[in-house]
Amino acid sequence: MTNEKRLPERAGLRGVDEILGALRPRPTVLLRAITDAETLFDEAAARSCVHEGGA
Repeated sequence: MTNEKRLPERAGLRGVDEILGALRPRPTVLLRAITDAETLFDEAAARSCVHEGGA
């Protein structure tokens, strides 16, 4: 566990704050949040591979 506030930004996950802030108890909003989070995680993982010299 860490309280390092720069980690989400360094990991390319700063957008999680916006996704979570937009959550509402409606199926369409929840589905959109899941889709947005998947996209964010995929993009962060792809950037991580590039920075680490991966595929």
